[in-house]
Amino acid sequence: MKRWSIDPAARGTGGLTPYFPVTDRSPLGAISSRLRTGERYGPLNLPGGPVYFEVTGKKEAPLDRDTSLARRFAEARKETLGMKQRRALTLRLAALAKEKGVDVYEDRLKALTVSPIPMMTFRILGFGGRMLAVPFVTPELDWLGVDVPKGNTVP
Repeated sequence: MKRWSIDPAARGTGGLTPYFPVTDRSPLGAISSRLRTGERYGPLNLPGGPVYFEVTGKKEAPLDRDTSLARRFAEARKETLGMKQRRALTLRLAALAKEKGVDVYEDRLKALTVSPIPMMTFRILGFGGRMLAVPFVTPELDWLGVDVPKGNTVP
């Protein structure tokens, strides 16, 4: 490895890598999981060049780490629900803008300069005090180009 590898990190470690989950570094992780310690595999043509490797050790995954299909399904469900909620919010904002008669002047909106640096200031309170005010607001402009459906949109 020190002599033939073009990867400087691999040359420095002699080709040894730390343990990694079999789901990482596709297809090396899946192939390595089927091999026993000491077995070699290759050459394998990968985008970075040909790879020939030997499994030097294996370790069981920690039991507290959930790698099940149910966890992946729950994450996919959560992401899909978030996308549906964002879509419902976008449709509701577009419906309210149409109902209230909001006009957006695209040329003025594009000419508006906004600093990407978040603002931090002190808000003066009525009784002589002050408090820290940091308005981190995410822009919600997705509704501008949306056609409102005919039915009532409820988020």
